[in-house]
Amino acid sequence: MGFACNWGRVSTQPLPGDIAVNLMKENGFEKVKLFELEHEAMKALANSDIQVMVEIANVYLESLTNTKGANDWVAQKWC
Repeated sequence: MGFACNWGRVSTQPLPGDIAVNLMKENGFEKVKLFELEHEAMKALANSDIQVMVEIANVYLESLTNTKGANDWVAQKWC
């Protein structure tokens, strides 16, 4: 069993993504939940071996019930 955390990025002095990810790794965190899709956080988590779960607003849920809808959503957010 490992550790997981929630990472909220709304603050007056947000911690840089690379520092936050290093702290998570040094403290044994294996999973993180992001409350919104944020590019700096995702970039910092890329190739970190930390599993990422992104909260999705309810208005998007119906369109994400199939692989094509999910792939389209990711392409829209990241391309």
